[in-house]
Amino acid sequence: AVEPADWETLQAVMASLRKKYPDFPFLLNGDFYDRKELQEMMKKTGASGVLLGRPALYNTSMFRPIGQELEDKTKIIQRYLQHSARYETHFKNPKYVVCEMMNNRRAPPQRVPSLPQNYPGGQTIAKTCNSQSLEKIFEVWNLPWKGFGLAAF
Repeated sequence: AVEPADWETLQAVMASLRKKYPDFPFLLNGDFYDRKELQEMMKKTGASGVLLGRPALYNTSMFRPIGQELEDKTKIIQRYLQHSARYETHFKNPKYVVCEMMNNRRAPPQRVPSLPQNYPGGQTIAKTCNSQSLEKIFEVWNLPWKGFGLAAF
């Protein structure tokens, strides 16, 4: 089972470490699924930054600079697929990554209701996983196939 991060313990540990090492840059890792949570925890703990694992699969636009709106997940997946074609990636790698981005199996169960997986183009994990080429994955994600290399853009 996937257990959620223990934020109370994280805060206590950070408070203890800050007392002993006030100038040391600390990074947090703790299931921050949106910027508000991330910023609140950094403020409460005085952390220098964060590490994202599971949340990055759900919402990759969290890496955008603060102040920029979060980007639609469909657009992020489409851009990722274009980069996969540009760099001539074997189709199995982007297929796996996109399927991971489309599911919540790595999220703590209590988080799942707040992590919707809605794709306006009717994309599903099954359609993506059943694709046997990058060109077919492009079809599922409503992208025109332009081939590999720089032509992919």
